Amino acid sequence: MIRFNFIFYILLYRFDYAKEVQPDNFMGFLKASCQSGHYSSAELEKKAKEEELAKRKEEEQRKRRMLKRWL
Repeated sequence: MIRFNFIFYILLYRFDYAKEVQPDNFMGFLKASCQSGHYSSAELEKKAKEEELAKRKEEEQRKRRMLKRWL
């Protein structure tokens, strides 16, 4: 049931987005949007950026600890 609700809200969101854009072929645009999964990929890209930022912070903290040891 949870999976169905999730899919329903994704489709509803894409439907609203397609209405805002107002393409000539509405159903074709909606179908292409669902197939490409660009909303999912945007979330994955956002998560990847957050992970990269966390890695950078960890590396920076490690360098600071090493510097403190030498001083």
